[in-house]
Formats: sequence, C-alpha cells, structure tokens
Amino acid sequence: MTSMELATGDGWRVGALRRMLFAAVLGLSTVVAAEPITAPAERELALTIYRQGAAVVQDRRTLFFPTEAYRLEWPGVAPRLQRDTVRFGAGKRALHGYRLRHQPVAMQALLDAYVGRAVSVMQADSRGPAQTDAMLVSADPPLVSVEGEVRIVEPADLVFPEGVPAHLGAIPTLELEIGRVPAPGTATGADSVMLSYLSDGFTWSADYVATIDPTGDRLGLVARATIENRSGMDVADAAVDLVAGQLNVPRERQVPRTRTESSAVQAMDSAKSEPLGDLHRFELNESVSVVNGARYSRRLFVRHGIPLERRYVVAASSPVGREADTGWNTVPVMTELEWTSERGPLPAGTVRVYRQDTDGAVRFVGGERIMDRPQGQSVRITPGRPFSITARRRQTEFERIESRIHAVGHAIEVRNGGSAPVSLRIEEPMVGEWRITRANHPWDRANARLAIWRLDLAPGETRELRYRARIER
Repeated sequence: MTSMELATGDGWRVGALRRMLFAAVLGLSTVVAAEPITAPAERELALTIYRQGAAVVQDRRTLFFPTEAYRLEWPGVAPRLQRDTVRFGAGKRALHGYRLRHQPVAMQALLDAYVGRAVSVMQADSRGPAQTDAMLVSADPPLVSVEGEVRIVEPADLVFPEGVPAHLGAIPTLELEIGRVPAPGTATGADSVMLSYLSDGFTWSADYVATIDPTGDRLGLVARATIENRSGMDVADAAVDLVAGQLNVPRERQVPRTRTESSAVQAMDSAKSEPLGDLHRFELNESVSVVNGARYSRRLFVRHGIPLERRYVVAASSPVGREADTGWNTVPVMTELEWTSERGPLPAGTVRVYRQDTDGAVRFVGGERIMDRPQGQSVRITPGRPFSITARRRQTEFERIESRIHAVGHAIEVRNGGSAPVSLRIEEPMVGEWRITRANHPWDRANARLAIWRLDLAPGETRELRYRARIER
C-alpha cells in the first residue's frame, strides 16, 4: 500500500470517526432540543410557612423518566418563588439548569406584543363613542398610525381585537434541564419526584380568644392561625406546617403586596407542636386550601381551665423627683391579667378577651398583642381600664436639701367602687439615686427606677398611700 493509499485510508477513517461523533452529538442535542416532558398537574403539595412572609414549597409529582437528557416543564409553581432556591430530588438524575417562564397580563406587556399589529382606538363624538381602525407603531410611548398620521393615545382608549396573545397570562412554569442517567442499567419508569423552593407571599399570624369564666379565676383559650396567600399560586389540599419564631429570610427584591380578596374560617383538632431548632413548629393535621389573595383561618388548639390572676395597676406617667402641681391629678388604672403557658408554647399574636356572665352571655372586654411565649412562661396582658376603680395622686411636699439632693412626698388615693374585692399594685417611677424614707404601707424596690406597693380593697373601700422619698441626681 502506497503512502497515498495510507493517507487516503487514514483520512477516510478519521472522517468516518468525525461523522460518527457529530452524529452522536447531534443525537444528544436532538434529545435535549426535542419536545419537553410536561409534569402532570396532579401533585401532593406541602408548605412550611413562616411569619416573615415566606414558605418552603414542596411539590411532589409522579412522572416517567427516560434515560437520556431531557427538558422537563413543571407548571403551576408560585410566580414569587426565589429563583436561587429551586431544588429537584429525582434520584441520580441531576438538575443542570432551570428558568421561570411567566409573563403576567399587564398593559405594558400587551402593548409590546401588539407593536406592528392592528388595534382600534375608542373616540367620542357627538353621536357617542366610536372605534377607529389603527396600527400600533410604538409601545412606549403608545403611538398609533391612523390614515397616515401618527398620534399618541392613552392605553385605556385602545382595543386589542385579537385578544390576549398566547404567551401572556400563561400559567407560571419552571423549565428544568435534566441530565441523563449516569450509570448504565439504572431503572426507568414512573417515579415520584420532589421539586422544592422558597416562595415569598405566604405568611401566617396567630390570634387568641380568651374567655374568662363567671368566677373570674379561670381562663379558656382558643388559638387560631390565619394563613395568608399572596404568592400568585392557588393552594389546594396542602399539608401545612406553621413555624413560630424570628428568622432572617434573604430576598431577591421587594415585591408589592396585593390586596386580600376573601377569607374563610374552619375548625380543627389541636395541631401537633414541637421544637424546630431555635424555632417552634405547629403541624396542622388537616389539609389546607387557600386561593391566591385569600386569608384562611384554622384552629390551632383549645385549652380550658387555665388558672388566672387579675390585678389592677395604678401607674403614674411622670417620674418622682421634680417639683410639680400640688393639686389632685387623676392616675390611670389598668386591668392586668396573668396566666402561665404550662400546656404548651404560645406564638405571638393578638389576644381578645371575653367575659362570661352568670346568665351564660359572653361579652368582649378588651385585648392586647403578646410576643412569643415558650411553654412555662407567664403571659401578662392589659386589656383595658376598669370602670369602678379610680385613683388620684398629688404632691404633698418638695424640699431641696442640697443642689443635687431633695426630698419629695406624694399621696395616692385609690377607691374600689365595685361590688367585689380587688388587688391593686401601685407603681411609682423614680429617677437618680433614691430611697423611700417614710411610707404608711410596705413597699418593694422592683428595679432601679420603680417602687411598688400592693393594696387589697374591699367593695366600696377608699385607701390612701403616703410616702416620702430622698432623691439624689
């Protein structure tokens, strides 16, 4: 064989090898570029919702996997998903890339889609409104061509005769690029796979209905969780966990909040509650359905027979230690309720208090917001002011001993105009270095800036507290 023949033979073999490699690459690209596989609409949805306006969405579906690389369309995701949080669990199949395909129907998008196409312009004349045929030549600003003239128009005056283009308003879809099965012989067929991501637009809040029994010393507590969905995705029959506590949720950008359109309320048995690291998780034991833009309330738990303490607090608004008017001044008296969350933690929320009368009627008597309370911690709220308990206060003396030292005396008169005995706590705020030098009732130093007295008053009783304090600034 001559050198020319060898060269020709080698060249043929090299060319054949190149053609085979090209065909293989072309075949792979054909698989990747072929029509994508669409995940079925049937799914199992699970949400872990945080109060900070976000949720982990777990979307499980069953589909058939080929061995080759392919594109997978996953419709029905939340359009407010955080795009760098997408995770795909499908065994050894790798997620190579993804993108969100979603373009909502908006005026600007509609104008962009109709540039160079026929539109109509609504115009009013003496005979009433009429439509003029035109062509949209610019979207920003909106310009139309009418009978050879270019006019600027208001978007609200345009009519789009061909309707909404197909690519606008389509269901939000993730386009996933899935790699081929890496190991030969890996089984294919129907498999259950999970797509998860973090989405903005979900939040929840707790609120409580506290009912005091006729005796006034026991409390019934009903806790409800209100789930709010502003994610852009309808949720149907989802398993839901609610997480209480404070955490940071990084976000791509701030998205305007949409208005809430509807609400629903349902009852359920007590939710399962357990720690989640430094947070606390409540697992709802029934599925939840809440459309986008709606609020949905579910009962978390019910607790009966909680021991309750009721006190009344007389708190002056200005600190002791300065010369003031010597006349009587009214001091507000606040109702204070306290109990201990011994039967489980209480997420932060609003407590609305109701009182049950002896005839069975239940009436609203005030409320207040509480912060997170772990199990075993006391809960203290001030739902309002009592009607029949009054207090007034006046300065009885002021003596300047030195430039920075002076003595101050006060009298505080409290009266119980009700038909039941009451317990009062009188709080006097202090400044500087202070000590009580004289008082007609025992007192305690609550902290460096507060002196307190505790008095019990019978029905119709009036009592007066007098004290003198030495203050150094």
